[in-house]
Amino acid sequence: MSKFSYTARNKDGELIQGVLDAFSEDEVINKLQVQGLLVVSVNSATDKVAPSKKARARKFHSAVKTDDLILFSRQLSTLLIETGEASGQLASVLEQVANYIEASGALQRKIKSAMVYPIIISVVAVLAVAIFLLKIIPTFANIFKGFNIELPALTKMVMTASDILRHYFLMASAGVIVFVVVFKKYIRTRTGRRQFDAFKLKLPLVGSLFQEMAISRFASGLSTLIKSGVPVLHCLN
Repeated sequence: MSKFSYTARNKDGELIQGVLDAFSEDEVINKLQVQGLLVVSVNSATDKVAPSKKARARKFHSAVKTDDLILFSRQLSTLLIETGEASGQLASVLEQVANYIEASGALQRKIKSAMVYPIIISVVAVLAVAIFLLKIIPTFANIFKGFNIELPALTKMVMTASDILRHYFLMASAGVIVFVVVFKKYIRTRTGRRQFDAFKLKLPLVGSLFQEMAISRFASGLSTLIKSGVPVLHCLN
């Protein structure tokens, strides 16, 4: 038999540390769980590293960015790391979380790269329409007035839109800004987010892309939870 040091928590959340004699780590975990303890870690008592070496090793660790810590903490909370503590496989669970975060980051980078071109095209198109209505249409409108002819309905609509945009440009800009602010606040609510996501899935061309993204994230997260030992029903909840 070998000696194993363990760290666990009782039902009150108090941290308990001790040493047990056992043939394997699994036996230690079983003994602790029978006692109603939540296992945090189990290590061989003979594999401990001298404190001086640990202290020296810490000096060479680079600082962790705040954004990375925030992301890490949120992902840990979402993926129920308590299961890893209960099973004594916290290291394996953390590795699964790291793989999940890495895959999510890679997916987000691909999405951003894929959206750059459509966004540029959309911005250029909006600027082109604005220049067309503010500069070009007024010039042709003055020319058409001298012809004294009946213009087609579509041409009249374009000229009217040009007049409205030129005379109420500031009001229109303010209206767009107010709409964007209200829209952002609305989609932050549960109902607004649900309706906006449903709308995105119904969009032509990009709707299928959003659907594939959602399925990919769901499958990746579910895979991580199941590999970490979380029951399937608990994962779905």
